[in-house]
Amino acid sequence: YIHRDNDCAEVGFIFDPHAQGKGYGYESLRAVCDYAFNEGGIRRLTATVTVGNLASRALLEKTGFVLEGELRENYWLAERWQNDWIFSLLK
Repeated sequence: YIHRDNDCAEVGFIFDPHAQGKGYGYESLRAVCDYAFNEGGIRRLTATVTVGNLASRALLEKTGFVLEGELRENYWLAERWQNDWIFSLLK
């Protein structure tokens, strides 16, 4: 999702279990970030991850994203409210 008014965009990812742990996530996320910053005119990227998703958190932090905070009770799933972590990466 791109917010053209303030040059921000949100990134997201889902990987098949067979592709996990092979470096594809880092390689593809890094490529998306590089393109957004160098070709897309984006200055700030964000990512939202369900609290407890340690693999996604590790991928984001490895790519340089910083944890900004936690969105409490951000969405309803599996009969309960779920919290999200919000990450950002600046150009």
